[in-house]
Amino acid sequence: MYAVVLFNKTNEVDVVPKLWLNGTKCYWPPFKGSRLTKALEDLSPPSPEWPIYSIEVLIETGKYSVSIHLCMFSIVLNYDDYDYLPTLTTHLSLPYL
Repeated sequence: MYAVVLFNKTNEVDVVPKLWLNGTKCYWPPFKGSRLTKALEDLSPPSPEWPIYSIEVLIETGKYSVSIHLCMFSIVLNYDDYDYLPTLTTHLSLPYL
């Protein structure tokens, strides 16, 4: 239901609902703060007016909380090769991904 994605233009990593994705493109809402968090947690459908960004999906998960942890993990360790994330989750044996 969620994906950790790398925004190609800015090299930023964030969590998005998979329904905001369209291949290698991602809708992103024009708002911030608690309104953005609510849209993420509630799996709000994207609006056609939202900007679209080029992305790379790093990993998909089933839970928002797991996605947040994996996103923070990737930022803290600052991996150049994000292919490590799926390997990490496999070795951790996280059944709820």
